[in-house]
Amino acid sequence: MADKCNKKSFWGELKKRAHFWKKTKKYPLLWRALKVYCITKILHRPVVKYIDLAIDYTCNLKCKHCFASRFNIQKKRKMNIEDYRKLRKQCEKLGVLHINFQGGEPLIYKELNEIISAFSWGNKFFLSLTTNGIFATRQRLHELKSLGIDQIVLSIDTIDPQEHDRFRGVKGTFDAAWQALENAQKEGLNVSVNVCLNHKNITTAAGVVGLLERLCSRGIRVNPIFAAAVGRWQDCLDVLLTEEDIAFYNKLHNKFNNLQRDVDASWVQQGCSAIREQIYITPYGDIMPCPFIHVTVGNLFEQDLHTIISKAMNITFFKKYNKKCWVSEERDFIKKYNLYLSRALEIPIHINDCLELFSKQILKSKEKES
Repeated sequence: MADKCNKKSFWGELKKRAHFWKKTKKYPLLWRALKVYCITKILHRPVVKYIDLAIDYTCNLKCKHCFASRFNIQKKRKMNIEDYRKLRKQCEKLGVLHINFQGGEPLIYKELNEIISAFSWGNKFFLSLTTNGIFATRQRLHELKSLGIDQIVLSIDTIDPQEHDRFRGVKGTFDAAWQALENAQKEGLNVSVNVCLNHKNITTAAGVVGLLERLCSRGIRVNPIFAAAVGRWQDCLDVLLTEEDIAFYNKLHNKFNNLQRDVDASWVQQGCSAIREQIYITPYGDIMPCPFIHVTVGNLFEQDLHTIISKAMNITFFKKYNKKCWVSEERDFIKKYNLYLSRALEIPIHINDCLELFSKQILKSKEKES
């Protein structure tokens, strides 16, 4: 009986995903996606299907939680258009399906169009772009769509314009973001919204809850991002969600069917899929597990993507899907991680310089708790 239910669930989910990919009209992507989905679901073999690709850290806002300024190192070699073309080929071989361009603010970057074109060639990837919306005019979004962008991801943290603008550090940011949302929908682009949830804002009925109600009524997917003590929030443990906050979030998750965190989006099994199913790449070629674990497991100027991922998957820490987000929910890990960040002269830290942080001991202590 259980097998029948699992088969029904598999085919039902496959049909739903195939319908989503088909709407992009990128048929090479559709067939690649179906293949990767079957590999992960039938063989239970993880595939790096999603990449956050930071192309530059320059930004026009002053967000309270930003970590980009710590990465903006002018002396380091940056990836150029030829490097991105090589990366596109490596991503295709690895099985990557979704590339998300981000910054900083990517719409400021002059070479953005060339980089998008490098990945849109052949229609083999679902392409999204994360933006604060300031420069997302309808004309610019029309251009991005023609280049191959399928989805616009906007950063909106509350329905209260003044509170949003205070958090983002520039007046008028909320109005610009909401106008960008309207423009993207008019252009026929898929729209998703990142909402940063922290201890101070999560239970505000007029703020976060009001935003979720508005977005849900429009059928817009929301990616709730739990606060992490990195960047300008480094050592600010008071912004982290408490157990009570997370219980409140779970109620919101049950109420609104458009909420999906990254830990809920894994294909092999639910939990943190850093390295196994998703990675983050800096403009300097560093491969990190996610945007908030500022540790590099390799660099594209030294090794190819497949080699870096294969080596990283042998690290015990990345062999399991932790049910909770390491950098926003696991307090013991967060304290040790922040200690390394405070001592670091340069970010990201190379994993060889903090192996203790990813040791078996941490996993053993977690297993005893569960």
